[in-house]
Amino acid sequence: MTDLSNTVQQIPAKVNITMIDDNDLTFFVKWGIDITNYTFKARIIPSTGGAEIPMLVSVTNPTEGEMNITITSLSISAITPSTNKWYLDWTVNGLVRTVVAGALVLRPR
Repeated sequence: MTDLSNTVQQIPAKVNITMIDDNDLTFFVKWGIDITNYTFKARIIPSTGGAEIPMLVSVTNPTEGEMNITITSLSISAITPSTNKWYLDWTVNGLVRTVVAGALVLRPR
């Protein structure tokens, strides 16, 4: 049998976020599975290009699959109000998957 474990493609869930520029935002995610052995990476891709901006991922209850994702005003201070992209990757057993992605809209104050 052919091993397809490294060739499986997954379409990420689409989650669009709108927030006010110069504010902080934290949102709660519950996966409904045990994420004890998972690692996470969340990033913002600025519409103007340049380096991706990290988002803070905090696993709060791994056995229940609970986590928070935070965007701080400091982390987005270089982005003017605009429509950007963001994504969340998880890694388990050496496989990286983008599980959530979407737009990140920054509105002016």
